[in-house]
Amino acid sequence: MNLKLRTLLARSGGYALLLALTLAPVQAEIFALKFERLNGALAMLSSTDRQTVDNAIALIKRGDHNLALIELNSVSKSNPTSAGVRVLSAYALLNLGNTLGAFQEAKTAESVGHDSYICSFLGRVAYLVGDVRACKREIKHVRAAGDPDGEAAALEREIASKRR
Repeated sequence: MNLKLRTLLARSGGYALLLALTLAPVQAEIFALKFERLNGALAMLSSTDRQTVDNAIALIKRGDHNLALIELNSVSKSNPTSAGVRVLSAYALLNLGNTLGAFQEAKTAESVGHDSYICSFLGRVAYLVGDVRACKREIKHVRAAGDPDGEAAALEREIASKRR
């Protein structure tokens, strides 16, 4: 490390490095979203909002997460308690590299719509942001709901493999 950079870091107390790290895009290992598992959480939407959500899902599948987020934001305003819309928004944010924003949206989704898939989704996002305690809490919720897809077991294996 050159002398000027060392001096800058020493004078700033390391804040410059911290700032640089927080501005760097986070590359998380993105998992596949099971869109069909959100049908129940999206069932209460009006037909117009459901069309907008279906369009957003198509955009997510094409990889156009910015446009999907814009579509989902409009639906979210008129349906603030739609857990399905929140999960889709979180997934788009996750794919854009905004893991903290995705975590916040996932927590909101779980608070307004508590089902095994939403808990599993929150658990995965919590794991990606490093909140192992929240991840384990959500694993317990998924197990209590019956864990129909083996989501809890898969997440536990992932946690165990990272500890090694």
